[in-house]
Amino acid sequence: MYVPKIPYLDPEAGSKLAQALHQTGFAVIQNSPIPRDLITQTYREWQQFFASDQKHQYVFEPSQQSGYFPFQTEQAKDYHQPDLKEFFHFYPQRTQLPRGISESTRNLCDRLTTLAVELLGWIELASPPAVQQQFQTP
Repeated sequence: MYVPKIPYLDPEAGSKLAQALHQTGFAVIQNSPIPRDLITQTYREWQQFFASDQKHQYVFEPSQQSGYFPFQTEQAKDYHQPDLKEFFHFYPQRTQLPRGISESTRNLCDRLTTLAVELLGWIELASPPAVQQQFQTP
């Protein structure tokens, strides 16, 4: 399957993204404003966290649904088999980061959220007026 590659700084990026999503449902945004070293640093920190026993000090609280979810503690709705994954559920405004995890996680999350809002704005602008009326603005 062909997946269009759209340079982030292309003046037609918004319309190209909307067209790609309409035609194939997929696109790759090239040269995004997210620094590669920020991604690398954040992934490295979390890899170290998951490889350590420290993760067990941050087990999620059911009422908050924030923190470390050990391997096979979650299952998909209507399934009886637990998922083969472990993860850390992070809420930017209320989750305390584990020891050894820098503010790069919050920084990356903020930057990704900003980019997502921008991309959704591109899609909205390229949508027909009848579709635009159904979008909700924050």
